[in-house]
Amino acid sequence: MDNKKSGKELRKDYQELLNKTKALENRIVKRAKNLTKQYPNVIYNKNNNRKLTVDYYNKTYIITPDIGLTIIESIEQWIADQHPHQQLEINFVNLK
Repeated sequence: MDNKKSGKELRKDYQELLNKTKALENRIVKRAKNLTKQYPNVIYNKNNNRKLTVDYYNKTYIITPDIGLTIIESIEQWIADQHPHQQLEINFVNLK
């Protein structure tokens, strides 16, 4: 049980979680940077009538894990929008 762990055990658990968090943050940033290389012209942010591409953002600003997730989601949405076929929801309730 967690409430019976010693301070030393809790410190070890805490450090392991910090290490896993850092590793995940690094993977997110790396993935975002790789996608910006593959899709450099995707619009990331429309700010004051100025459209920022993911490539420009990558070259100008530091990509944090939070921004990296937003960039990944923006590129994924752009890719989905480029696909001519959209998945439709099929309702089987009224079929007999």
